[in-house]
Amino acid sequence: MSGPQHAVMPLSTRALNRMKLAFLFAVAGQVPHLPFWPTTMAFVLLAWRHHLDRRRRPLPPPGARLVLALGACVVVYLQFGFFMGRDPGVSALVVLAAVKLLEVRQSRDFHLMGYLCYFLTAAMFLFTQELPALLFGVLQLLTVNAAFLQLYAGRSRSIRPLRGASGLLLASIPVAVVLFVLFPRFPGPLWGLGGAGGEFGVSGFSDTLQPGSVARMVESQRAVLRMKVVEAELPPPPQRYFRGLVLWLTDGRTWYPGRIRESITGSQRRARGGVDQEIMLEPHGQRWLFALDYPVRVPPGSLVGPGNVFRYHRRVERPIRYRVDSRIGGMIPEPDLHPLLRRMALQLPREINPGLRDLVEQWLERDSDARSLAERVLAFFRSAGFTYSLEPGNLDPRDPVGDFLLHSRRGFCGHYAAGFALLMRMAEVPCRIVAGYQGGEINPVDGQLVVRDADAHAWAEIWLEGRGWLRVDPTAAVVPERLEYGGRLNASLDEMAAGSPEDRSSVLRRAMAEGALARAWRWIRDYWDVARNYWQTWVVRYDRYQQHGLLSRLGVRGLRSAGKLALVLLFMVFTWRLTRWLFRSPAQRRPDLLERCWRLLESRLSRGGMSVEPWRGPLDVSRQARRRFPDQAHTIDRVIQTYIRARYGNSSEPGAGKALLRRVRKLKLPRRSKA
Repeated sequence: MSGPQHAVMPLSTRALNRMKLAFLFAVAGQVPHLPFWPTTMAFVLLAWRHHLDRRRRPLPPPGARLVLALGACVVVYLQFGFFMGRDPGVSALVVLAAVKLLEVRQSRDFHLMGYLCYFLTAAMFLFTQELPALLFGVLQLLTVNAAFLQLYAGRSRSIRPLRGASGLLLASIPVAVVLFVLFPRFPGPLWGLGGAGGEFGVSGFSDTLQPGSVARMVESQRAVLRMKVVEAELPPPPQRYFRGLVLWLTDGRTWYPGRIRESITGSQRRARGGVDQEIMLEPHGQRWLFALDYPVRVPPGSLVGPGNVFRYHRRVERPIRYRVDSRIGGMIPEPDLHPLLRRMALQLPREINPGLRDLVEQWLERDSDARSLAERVLAFFRSAGFTYSLEPGNLDPRDPVGDFLLHSRRGFCGHYAAGFALLMRMAEVPCRIVAGYQGGEINPVDGQLVVRDADAHAWAEIWLEGRGWLRVDPTAAVVPERLEYGGRLNASLDEMAAGSPEDRSSVLRRAMAEGALARAWRWIRDYWDVARNYWQTWVVRYDRYQQHGLLSRLGVRGLRSAGKLALVLLFMVFTWRLTRWLFRSPAQRRPDLLERCWRLLESRLSRGGMSVEPWRGPLDVSRQARRRFPDQAHTIDRVIQTYIRARYGNSSEPGAGKALLRRVRKLKLPRRSKA
């Protein structure tokens, strides 16, 4: 006697293809985050499985699948050195799921493959919690749910599986919202993971300045921070300097911050009365924070360093929101300068271009006052043929600043800040470079200031004895429009700097003019920025403090009460759904198309005065209808015979149900009272 036989649901080609599509989307969501080989291997195995199905070839034997799985695990270990952790774990999951796809033959394997796709969808949010990831995750869930529903729909070509998948997803939203809003939170945001030289450069912030290393700068429109001013007016564009880092030391080619003891904190003034800002900073992988120049009151958990800069207690690997108070103005008042900071602000490279020494000596013969010397350097930039350009070309790698000041005289803000600082230090005036952002655009949707990579800027500060640090922007000496319009004019500043005042006005008008396509793109970008800001604020950054504030406005006091309310609401929803399912009648079930046709025919016959009992079969109804409606007997008999063939026949023609429904709707019977 043979053993027990287990029923196995056959897999239709359509259901298997939907599962392949679901796996394709699940792996595609990992492409930006994983090394090249895991996703490539998954796509290759997926294509192999599809090729075998189309050619009706047998699937690989178990030995081949075992070799692929072990080989993938070995490669993961060789690349990462371990299996524990986000990157190696997700890489192994991707390749092992692809190997599993090669053995899907029955419904059990199909279900396991769908669960792996669910895991891959969730794993995507370990790398990023951006709004596009949510939209792509919804698409992945729809494809997996549709694949499961297609498994039970068989060979049906209707869109019912996709419609059912959408219904399942929509039905889960209320429960998800209740759990998200009311479930007690741990300190911190919902997600704890995620993050984020040469001839060619991209605009943006950096912790070093190398004026001669970039021959061409490309503009990036990536948003780096959003700022909202609290109980004050937004400063005008020329005063929107966002301080990030101070660069003290140089070797003649690179400027960098240097190492300074934390006990040297620069200005100790922490007065109130400045501009109170609320800033959402995008992740950049470092510890520095930004604020309007210069901060006087910093958020808790940040460290204040020399140069009135402050940094976070850990790396910024996810969007963070903080408040900071700043004083607006070009002067940072300090009574004296620490001896170590003075030495750093006067440090010079070992080799200096003799032409620069001659130039500085000529200025010193006239006046040695720091402010007067700064004015002479700025006048030199205005009158000596300097131009602003994002394509400065290659400079002498041994002396890039000297080559820029004496020969090429083409560069962007980094060139001018480095050249100004070097000249001032040669004149024995303490000077430092500040790196950050300048400008920004106001989003008309929510009124917040958006600062982008294109607004990255570098300027200088000189020391005035007994007064403090004075901000000097050498770039503004060449193109003052840069301060008013920020990074939006970077691509046109080269042409503006080389033209006459009339030409500059014409170039400015052309640069600020926007066509219909540009206005549409700006409208989409503004609304997308606002949507992303709300997503980061109320979903990704939704912690127990925001939850407490939201529940307080709703009249719920305490997180324990919120947890009880969440349980009560979930119990009510579950009880309501269970009651509807238990007490639903057969008539509440959605009938199929043929049943709808029969019910419509019964309704037409009843309106004509014929009583149709539920226990009568189609042939009995046909004989009764011929006696009741002799003039329509032939038409009614054809309709009922068509229904019998479609309902009880061995096979039915495609579209028979719709054709029958049209016939029933065209059936015209006289309305009489019931006999």
